[in-house]
Amino acid sequence: MVLLRHELPDGSWHFDWMLERPPWGEVRKSSEDRCLATWRVMERVDRLRAAGTRVAGETLADHRRVYLWHDGAVGGGSGGNGVVHRLAEGEIGWWRVIADSGLLVVCRWRSAAEGGASAPGDSGPGVKAVVVEHDVGPWMNWRCRLLHGGRAEWMVVDEAVG
Repeated sequence: MVLLRHELPDGSWHFDWMLERPPWGEVRKSSEDRCLATWRVMERVDRLRAAGTRVAGETLADHRRVYLWHDGAVGGGSGGNGVVHRLAEGEIGWWRVIADSGLLVVCRWRSAAEGGASAPGDSGPGVKAVVVEHDVGPWMNWRCRLLHGGRAEWMVVDEAVG
């Protein structure tokens, strides 16, 4: 799982929240596998902890596994699709599809920022993210409702136990 800040050539930006579909890890050998379920969001989902917090998102096409560790130009290396910066990575404990209307995900984040500390304004242009292993957040329960027209609504359900 990764959170990227995607800066587009026109100067606009958004966050891409990418979750690797099961099975996870070494089962997949190719970085080209399109196995990352992806949502465009406008908030730092790695910082949300309060139960009931909602985040609107737009469902995007599955992305290649290489984005789990990519930081830099996108679009064939030319930067034609802009630049992405890794802000946080995390792990998925499990996820379950809920009757074709959404999914439930248990995950936790390791936040990243310049110099290894999360600070206000660390999501600005040109920030190079460095993941700090010791900053591991709690396991969180997230619920995603898939809406019409590719829209999605994510909600922090609660902090997972254990």
